[in-house]
Amino acid sequence: MEALQLQKHDEWLAEHLDELVTQYPGKVVAIHDLEELEEDLRTLEALG
Repeated sequence: MEALQLQKHDEWLAEHLDELVTQYPGKVVAIHDLEELEEDLRTLEALG
């Protein structure tokens, strides 16, 4: 993974990790593809 991409992942996690842990209590949160995760979170938010 390129350094710039890794930095982007790190910054995103720093901003959103608490939100993920709150949304999925008792679950393991693993980030594979940052852009796909952001899209999934937008979809979940839209669904209510």
